[in-house]
Amino acid sequence: MKFDRFDYLVWAVAGALALAIAGVVLAGDHVGARVARTFPAGGEAGAFGPLGVEFAQAMQADTVEARFELDPPVVGSFRWAGQRLSFAPARPFRPGVTYTARLRAGALARDGRATLQDRVWQFRVRDPWIVYLASAAGPREVWRVPAAGGTPEPLTRTDGRVYDFAVAPDGEQIAYSVVNQGNGADLWLMNRDGGDARLLVECGLDLCTVPAWSPDGARIAYSREPAGLSPGAPNGPPRVWTVDLASAQTAPLYQNSQILGYGPVWSPDGRRLAFFDGSENGIRLLDLQTGREMLIQTLMGAVGAWSPDSARMLFTDMNLETGQPYVTVSLADFEAQTIRPVLGQELNWADYSVPAWSPDGEWVAIGLRAADSGPAKQIWLMRPDGTDGQAVTADPAYTFGGYRWDPWGTALVFQRFEMNKPYATPEVVVWSRATGALTVLVTDGATPEWLP
Repeated sequence: MKFDRFDYLVWAVAGALALAIAGVVLAGDHVGARVARTFPAGGEAGAFGPLGVEFAQAMQADTVEARFELDPPVVGSFRWAGQRLSFAPARPFRPGVTYTARLRAGALARDGRATLQDRVWQFRVRDPWIVYLASAAGPREVWRVPAAGGTPEPLTRTDGRVYDFAVAPDGEQIAYSVVNQGNGADLWLMNRDGGDARLLVECGLDLCTVPAWSPDGARIAYSREPAGLSPGAPNGPPRVWTVDLASAQTAPLYQNSQILGYGPVWSPDGRRLAFFDGSENGIRLLDLQTGREMLIQTLMGAVGAWSPDSARMLFTDMNLETGQPYVTVSLADFEAQTIRPVLGQELNWADYSVPAWSPDGEWVAIGLRAADSGPAKQIWLMRPDGTDGQAVTADPAYTFGGYRWDPWGTALVFQRFEMNKPYATPEVVVWSRATGALTVLVTDGATPEWLP
């Protein structure tokens, strides 16, 4: 059998291809599994991150998690989203500390390739900001200001159509509701600096408001009020919906349309969701894993404050039995299915606001107005059982509210309103637990939240 030049050429090309394929395989084995990026990229993270690794290929999760280290050590949990691994600390990262993250070599991809080198990166906790709504000097928009004081910055430009907002747990994003052209309200997302504003849930003539982030940042619960039956008719009663951030898929929390809901609040562990059910005049607490429920009767129309361990809730109620209405505070235990009174049985207090539990669970901040102190509410600190009370504010010229703890329990942000000043606007104030000092950040701001 004789071969011509064409046959030799074909064999040469085939041999070259075989060698090339072998080279690619050998090179792949030599390169190993690849890390696409680590984060945070700029050397700063919020109190709860983000912190993690993104890979260029699917990985074997257990081999990655076993090789992830932090110095100083931090207790926390892992969460995967595709090829991205995130680490969530059980307690917030500490300011002033330089953390070193390390992914040791040997993490395996699903195809068996291993990472060949250690990846090491460092970060510190960035300084927090305060996000708030401003409206007196112009259109109602979302703004932010450094928590230590500084120049306020606008985050939205909607011609005054912002309704409300909520900050993500890691401080990377802000959800907000915007009134649309049909007088409904849509849900939007933006980055912490106001960039990359994008529509999350288009609600048409429905009102989608009071967004609430799940602790892992994967979902948002919100209240949805359906459009009226005819043009100009009022919206229907609110129900709780949720939206998945990865897929943007949204659905009602209950298939039963008779269960109403407004103002959803996640438990700190993300296992339970609480909201006010107007049809039952009570707070409905739902275990998302088991479907178990607890209904807390209250006339106040607001959800209470979850304890840091997610097992209990402090809530307010109105007592009408004496003929003189007064507000009480009680503690509901979800596990034991019990309710016991905490505050409001004594005669010297007239009114309480919903408490705010400190991150360590040792204290609560609460607004109260004494029966003989006039209309202004002051902020107090006390133990969850109502003992060891101490005043945070004591200025009868102002009424205080909207208080929130920072992630470390070292400061409160709240709003105050001057009682006897014509055309007064709410002010945003920060209180330092270490010094007791009050710092006025802005003189036109309401509903402040921490932006870690």
